[in-house]
Amino acid sequence: MLSEKQIEALADKLNAKLDIPLVGEGTEKQILTTALQQLNKALDGQAGEELRGILAPLVDGTATGDEAVRLKGQAVELLNKKVNLPVVGEDTEAKLLGPVVDGMVDVLRKNLG
Repeated sequence: MLSEKQIEALADKLNAKLDIPLVGEGTEKQILTTALQQLNKALDGQAGEELRGILAPLVDGTATGDEAVRLKGQAVELLNKKVNLPVVGEDTEAKLLGPVVDGMVDVLRKNLG
């Protein structure tokens, strides 16, 4: 779903926004890159199709307000089931995945044009 270049750019963007307690910047980026790579692998087949279906109204702008919040929550929940980050717990994973979903939507929007 994401290229290596997109993973790298998204990891940098997320690293600037997020702070994982007790972890240095280099390790944070490594954790984020690992998570994004796992995410890419997890999105082969049915999971990827399910995520694309959830994200489609966010990408094309047809989801607004409560629907957008609900869809983002569904995407985070799906991704949290597929990604396991070392060192951080499930709650922290969910917090990290919210901005990942936002970043994925941004990347997919750019690819539409």
